[in-house]
Amino acid sequence: MGRYSLRALRGQKSTKEYTEPSESPQKTVTTPIVDSHMEGVSEFFSTLSQTEILEYCLGYDKHKAPGLAADAVLIAVNCHSLEKKPHPLLEIGIHFISRKGAKKELANPGPHSLNLLRRISYRHIIIEDNACHANLLPNPQEAETNHFGATRFVRMEDAKDVLEQMFRMSTMTSSCNVNGTRIPRLCPLVLLNYDLPQWPTLQQVFSFDPSIGQNMVATISTKHIAYESGDPWSSAATTLSQLTEELNIEYPAKQSAADHAAYTLIDAVQLAMRPKMPLARESIRSVVNTTMLYSQSDIPLWGYEDLCTLCGEQGHRRLRCHLRRIGVECWKCTSVGRQWKRDTHTSNMCPFF
Repeated sequence: MGRYSLRALRGQKSTKEYTEPSESPQKTVTTPIVDSHMEGVSEFFSTLSQTEILEYCLGYDKHKAPGLAADAVLIAVNCHSLEKKPHPLLEIGIHFISRKGAKKELANPGPHSLNLLRRISYRHIIIEDNACHANLLPNPQEAETNHFGATRFVRMEDAKDVLEQMFRMSTMTSSCNVNGTRIPRLCPLVLLNYDLPQWPTLQQVFSFDPSIGQNMVATISTKHIAYESGDPWSSAATTLSQLTEELNIEYPAKQSAADHAAYTLIDAVQLAMRPKMPLARESIRSVVNTTMLYSQSDIPLWGYEDLCTLCGEQGHRRLRCHLRRIGVECWKCTSVGRQWKRDTHTSNMCPFF
């Protein structure tokens, strides 16, 4: 699939093991600076526990919720940067579900909330500008490992455009300004992380306009929601892989940022919904596998489907590159005596220059 102009598509829908930090889970809801129209929603969420915020985002009603809160969108996000300096951002997993969409499924959430999980839009972005840094990984092929969402290679400037559109989701309703002109309202956004907030990383990398993020009314974490549940296996040191396996969900050894964000969201949904639902005959692993396959069928209309981190050409991935059969050498690495990495990429994809 070729690349499409992002600006022309406005309004259209379109293994790395993570080591979790050991600090205590958040005990308060963090709220970014919001604009005046969102203050009431932000104040409302500040009176709720993180579990209650999640329940509201999944469609459950809460007493004294302001009208604008009904348009809330839950966004799970994870960023993966290279561990070596200068720590370039390699990929982003970002998945979202609207409260109104989730509410439609509450009458019949499906086994293990399958219908809710299928309401989620799953996105996996690999930053094209930094794709060459895959060649610094022990196994460059692992940079393409992904289970949730259709992977798209996107240039940095276009990724910023994509993210800004997501963070500026507007409601189907509108409000009047001082001149009586009707303008669309932004949806209140609730960000979900496993533990550490991901928004600061995005802001640092993309330098968003100050207006981006003013509709973010709360930040919650799956680790803290598990902590609030009071289960004996939940603790400040619980990693995402441990939590996922405790929920009887298979956790892959190698994951992308999109996988990390997906399990963060899936685990949160299970923590919120399991006490409210009867036991299902279908296994949770089967439900997650179904969700995984379904997520890959939702194709965004931006970015490239394929980019080779070996040769830098579009149209194929590393595993299918013809240079694998005939051999490859980076003359840049050869010229400086870097023999140990010269056969992992061409000079076009050299991460050292």
